[in-house]
Amino acid sequence: MDNRRELKDLRNCLGLTQSAMAAKIGLSLRGYEELEAGRSQVKDLHLFAARYAAFMHVINMGRTDDLPSDLRDVAERLALLLNDEKERNGAGGNEEPRHSDGVNSRESGPRSTTMQAAS
Repeated sequence: MDNRRELKDLRNCLGLTQSAMAAKIGLSLRGYEELEAGRSQVKDLHLFAARYAAFMHVINMGRTDDLPSDLRDVAERLALLLNDEKERNGAGGNEEPRHSDGVNSRESGPRSTTMQAAS
């Protein structure tokens, strides 16, 4: 299947409008329309972004039957891994994600990488 066809089929499987899919993959509506119409080349990066958006869409919706079968298995495994991680952390989905160094990943502002001199 060519990239243009896959992009359009994926959007249709999810029941998304062109505008919604464009927003999910970080394109303007016009840019996305150009891809589907064949006036712009669908690059691997576009497909990667669309597949990622599809995974997140179905995981957030809690159902994978909207995905094409070749992506459904991957999405189901990802959902299981995410749920296992939440259970392991005891977060139940309510705790802020943290980096391995314990810093809250949603904290704003740049993280300092400088070390203070020992006195």
